[in-house]
Amino acid sequence: MATAVGYLKEIDTQHLDPVDRDAVETAKVAANDAVTVLQGLSRGATPRVTYAPEPVDLNELVGRAMDMARPRARPKHIELALHETSEEVKVKADPLLLREVITNLVNNAIDAAPDNGHVELSTGRRGGNSTFFSVADNGQGVADENRHHLFEPHFTTKEHGTGLGLFMSYGIVREHQGQLLYEGNRRGAVFTVVLPPFGA
Repeated sequence: MATAVGYLKEIDTQHLDPVDRDAVETAKVAANDAVTVLQGLSRGATPRVTYAPEPVDLNELVGRAMDMARPRARPKHIELALHETSEEVKVKADPLLLREVITNLVNNAIDAAPDNGHVELSTGRRGGNSTFFSVADNGQGVADENRHHLFEPHFTTKEHGTGLGLFMSYGIVREHQGQLLYEGNRRGAVFTVVLPPFGA
């Protein structure tokens, strides 16, 4: 990852068209964020991280993460849709770490969706006033025999996957006193993050 960051820094964006320039700048931000998170995770064998919580508008954070994912979705012509709740959904969270979770889930969904497929992000509230966001795709979903391995380190069904993305995300969500759930079916995968009410 550090090597990728180095290569991205060497790219001269002044001679790129606006779309490619935005894609490179987005990749730089995402790569730097990922390095920061992975450095924290590398200090222990379990997915625990040190985080600095602050009031975060979940709708705003999810919206920014979706914008960062557009360059990845473009080659497969994936439609990205955002369904924000009209309610205020404020959480106490580390924005860097929580955005890393959202980005990881969205990237996984883009990878799983077929060409010309779609990925949907939703925000809202659940029972007990908890806040949630979910990421859904129209791929093949997760096979029954793999579901209980999803959040284990190094488990992956991708040809070139590391098996650390969901493991890392699980650890981050746990530090936020939340839950990372798989709620998909044969029509696609749905991952949902449930977070405690603001001020809880």
